[in-house]
Amino acid sequence: MNSWNDRLKIAIVNEEVETIARLHGEIPQEFSSIGEARESSALIGEALALLRRKRDQLQAEIEQTKKTIAYQQTQVEHQRAQRRSAYGDFADDVVAPNFSAKE
Repeated sequence: MNSWNDRLKIAIVNEEVETIARLHGEIPQEFSSIGEARESSALIGEALALLRRKRDQLQAEIEQTKKTIAYQQTQVEHQRAQRRSAYGDFADDVVAPNFSAKE
């Protein structure tokens, strides 16, 4: 079970992106049979599909994080605007009380 194909199969099943990347740099130059070469080609396709899925998942997480940050910034600006309307020029000196803190 030391063949390149076997190691790539394991990496794909376990979704080990780093191992797949390392194995990419170790692709054999020659195969013992046409069947082994075809299997390698199919495995490379599977690995590529896995990497694309991982990339898409990461991109979705990044977009969600950006939206969360934008929402939080909007909330902070809204709170500042409320304080300014309530306290005028002193709004930046006013700190909202934190009732959840235990003293």
